[in-house]
Amino acid sequence: MNKADGNFINPFFFRRIGEANLFIGSYPVYEMDVSRLYEAGVTAVLDIQNLSDTRQRGVNRDKLLQFYRNKGINVVINHPVNDVSFDDYCD
Repeated sequence: MNKADGNFINPFFFRRIGEANLFIGSYPVYEMDVSRLYEAGVTAVLDIQNLSDTRQRGVNRDKLLQFYRNKGINVVINHPVNDVSFDDYCD
């Protein structure tokens, strides 16, 4: 059985939060997605996907990390958020 979360299917998007140098958006998958982040001035990434999320969405973490490194985005932190239950999500 394959499961796909239709709420998180490309196209890739991100937005600046107010005047802060902080962005929020969907998950990048392709090199062009990372290039857009780089062009916007992104220097670090907080990835909240868990392993199940990345598998379901076809994200190749190793390849994605290489894309980041190629653009000089060397701070990439994965802090998985389990959003299956309300209590887990709040934690």
